Amino acid sequence: EPEPEPEPEPEPEPTGVPAMNSAEAPSGFTAVDWVTSVDRLELHGMTGSLINQTELISATPEQVVLKLRPHTARLFTETHTARVAEAFAVHFGQTPAIVLETHDTLDETPEDYRNRKQQEALAEARRAFQVDPFVETLTQTFDATVRIESIKPRGVQDV
Repeated sequence: EPEPEPEPEPEPEPTGVPAMNSAEAPSGFTAVDWVTSVDRLELHGMTGSLINQTELISATPEQVVLKLRPHTARLFTETHTARVAEAFAVHFGQTPAIVLETHDTLDETPEDYRNRKQQEALAEARRAFQVDPFVETLTQTFDATVRIESIKPRGVQDV
């Protein structure tokens, strides 16, 4: 008499942790959130400036692939590459190889992202100021004008 087939093993219960794709490392560095997660590397000075001009292609404990423009690549020395590897090692628990790919154009880098957010904040501050009823009353009462370029948003640096 043939033996009955074993019951299939039940599917594991979802843990609430999203599955990782190949471009996502356990550290949480992904191409999608690179513009905001790069600060977790805590790189400063010239290395910090350079890493903010890159686009993350992929990050695994074994290898980090960064895309950068030619003018940035020329400045990215072995010292900067070693510092970047050390910064990722803090999150991965091992030092990944750093691969730099040079491209003439990039999508949004962390530097581009910050510049865009600053410009959006500036535009919103200026818009809000121009339609503010108190400001309208003051300008009408005193026949004044507001130098729009003098308006800066609160809490945003270097705008």
